[in-house]
Amino acid sequence: MKKSLLPLAMLGLVGLAEAAVVVKPVPYEIDGEAFEGLLIYDDAVTTPRCVDGA
Repeated sequence: MKKSLLPLAMLGLVGLAEAAVVVKPVPYEIDGEAFEGLLIYDDAVTTPRCVDGA
């Protein structure tokens, strides 16, 4: 049984390799001082995400 699960697990890892993490700079200002944050996301996710938990 364990031998049959290994190829399935390996296929799952191959799917993860196709995802690309995107990092974009986000400039902002507080009290006249410039800062830069980062927006980081997985471009393989195509469905909308909800931030309020609904």
